[in-house]
Amino acid sequence: MRARAIESRFEALHATDLTALVGREEECGLLLRRWAKAKTGEGQVVLLSGEAGIGKSRLTAELLQRLAAEPHTRLRYFCSPQHTDSAFYPVVGQVERAAGLAHDDTPQTKLDKLDAVLAQTSTSIEDAVLFAEMLSLPNDGRYPALELAPQQRRQRTLEALILQLEVLTRSSPVLMIFEDAQWTDPTSLEVFSDSGYGDRVGCRLPEASEMPKYFFHIEGSKLYRDEIGVTLPDDGAAWEEARRPVRDIEHYLAPGEEWRLEVCAEGKPVFTLMVSSRRLR
Repeated sequence: MRARAIESRFEALHATDLTALVGREEECGLLLRRWAKAKTGEGQVVLLSGEAGIGKSRLTAELLQRLAAEPHTRLRYFCSPQHTDSAFYPVVGQVERAAGLAHDDTPQTKLDKLDAVLAQTSTSIEDAVLFAEMLSLPNDGRYPALELAPQQRRQRTLEALILQLEVLTRSSPVLMIFEDAQWTDPTSLEVFSDSGYGDRVGCRLPEASEMPKYFFHIEGSKLYRDEIGVTLPDDGAAWEEARRPVRDIEHYLAPGEEWRLEVCAEGKPVFTLMVSSRRLR
């Protein structure tokens, strides 16, 4: 199910060219490093969380812009506070956009478009039935009738979605963006759980409440105060993340200057890395 160009709430409000992103190179660098790992077959998950208005959507837009020239499959899922009880709501939206379904399309036209996009991943006719039902499209006779109990139908639909992702990853790296996840319906949560997509991408999908958030504050020739932070599994992962900018500091640290990186979690310092240079002659 290859996604088409779409607009998120942020993009809809910023239809013209975006202004330059300022002061977010560390965050962009983290996202790009995770993407580089994912392209080697090592699945990655990054959780962006924080108060409204701090720039999460702008950071996502920047990532999409930087990856625009790279070959990859992009899947975007949008949740809504009005649809927290609507099964598969963000998944349905993604499939509809991938297939190019229009509001005024006839049911037959919608089925034709759905078949066309599913053909790209060699989807079986049995799975096509499940996708049509998920989109509430009537069977016009082109699909066989599946005699399944409600729980069996739900499980088969989950398996069909997982298979789609597996097929997509065989041809190119897959970038999945899941926005406003706090409003995810329970069924979609299962799709993105450890037993769903999480198992297929080779990593455990985290929940915001399960992992601490780390903030990386930098003092040097310029002051950088991390207001967004990064959710990481533990202090070890935070240490590895802190070491990365230290490796590059030699390229821009002038003699007589000092550089300091403080890593904090829950308002308390976890690590402090300091680098200084001194002219000896």
